[in-house]
Amino acid sequence: SSVLTSKLNHVQASFQQRPSANAIKVVVRMQEFTVSGLEQNDMTPRLVTSKQITPGISLLDVVFETNPLESNCGQKIKVAARPLELIYDAQTIIKIVEVFKPPSESSALSQLQAAAESKLSNLKEKSALGLQYAVSQHSIVNIDIDIASSYIILPHNGIYSGNEPCVVVNLGAVSVKSAPRSEKAFDVHQLFKSGANDDEILKQAILHSYDKFILKLTDMQVVIAGKTEDWKSCIVQSDVTQLHLLQPTTLKIEIDKCLITNDPRLPKIKVFGHLSQIAINASEDRLMTLLEVLVSVP
Repeated sequence: SSVLTSKLNHVQASFQQRPSANAIKVVVRMQEFTVSGLEQNDMTPRLVTSKQITPGISLLDVVFETNPLESNCGQKIKVAARPLELIYDAQTIIKIVEVFKPPSESSALSQLQAAAESKLSNLKEKSALGLQYAVSQHSIVNIDIDIASSYIILPHNGIYSGNEPCVVVNLGAVSVKSAPRSEKAFDVHQLFKSGANDDEILKQAILHSYDKFILKLTDMQVVIAGKTEDWKSCIVQSDVTQLHLLQPTTLKIEIDKCLITNDPRLPKIKVFGHLSQIAINASEDRLMTLLEVLVSVP
């Protein structure tokens, strides 16, 4: 019998091209996505189920466009996704681990890894004018991704029927946006004419040498529920209940990706995080239920 069965329903795709602008537009939509696990005792567990919030709204909408008409960026990526319900099934996971268990490491693989680790990059510094040229030639990427909060259910004994204690992790709503860029173009000559010194000009050059993206996770939370407790109503609201282990938490991360890959002065990736607060409710009953679920899972 099969270990995993995935099903995509009502998938649509369209492709448009504007040769005069060397532009393309690709749109992909999907209405439903399900994954079923290993059949056990004439019952097939559902591991992944798409949840429809609003009728008529797709589960997944993806738009990729180059040189879009309504924007001055070089590439535009827009993704909107609805929630998924993910359920841990112990027997399916065990079987998947067996299927994908890697063979013993070969000598050829070891040699390839050693060669990759010993490869050195040719590092060189760029002048401010060189940085300006690299920035001006870079194609601006506009990213707009919104993923509704999905959640993972970890049931007692690793088998979910809806009537057992469980731990539910709400992953929170995820959004990734391109940070607004300065409308004023970076110009070394203009900065020099304005009286800026070499250090100030280089500082501005480095500032414009990064694509910036804002990642936000909203209302991440962990709920511990007993046999008869209604956890579903708890994870769709921001209010704190007695079932919460981790109260709804929001995390904001800024990711700066350098456009220049061969300048030793510039970090390739810079990450800044902001966590307003993190609050944990740890009552004795909830902790005992948590340990009971964790210990019971194969």
